[in-house]
Amino acid sequence: MHGCGMELTRVAPDEAVGGDVVSYLSEGVVAVIGAGAGAVAARLAPQRRVIVIAPDARPAEGVTAHGVRASAVSGWLGVFRIAVEGGGELRADVVIDLSAPPLVARSVPPPGYYAPRDAAEITAAVAAAGALVGAFRKPKYFTYAPEICAHERQGQTGCTRCLDVCGAQAIRSEGTVTERVNDFETLGFLITHLAQPRSRWYRS
Repeated sequence: MHGCGMELTRVAPDEAVGGDVVSYLSEGVVAVIGAGAGAVAARLAPQRRVIVIAPDARPAEGVTAHGVRASAVSGWLGVFRIAVEGGGELRADVVIDLSAPPLVARSVPPPGYYAPRDAAEITAAVAAAGALVGAFRKPKYFTYAPEICAHERQGQTGCTRCLDVCGAQAIRSEGTVTERVNDFETLGFLITHLAQPRSRWYRS
């Protein structure tokens, strides 16, 4: 299944803070996108608030229907934003994306996003999505040392190794020596650390 394989630690809301951890808070609102979304939503509706986003969406008990196509998904667990055709944006805590191809084109999608491709994966996604309500945290995984970053000097792009290998696309170039790293999307893969010629990333 195209989905996050990282395990988050469930904690009490007042524990989901700290300098070395990244916190997520989910109210359990699940968006199901694409063809067949209604049937999947029906499996979640008894336990979670569900939003269906598909041209053939129909309202049902526990289900809010939006009869439009989703065009993009951004964010992570607790703060997903779903752009829809014709303008506008919907929000959810968890996303099950049945679109073909998936709207998040990453080898490692963000926490809380699932793109199941068959019946078994749909069953697994429904179970995972149903459990993602409450406060969660994960390690921060890195310390960034911009003073030794070789990505850019005097307007010239240099090293791009970490950007090239990061399957989560959590590292983004801003055209300066300092790249932007999204704590909520980093998943701690050793390959990103090992790609650095000057070890400017350190796994925590």
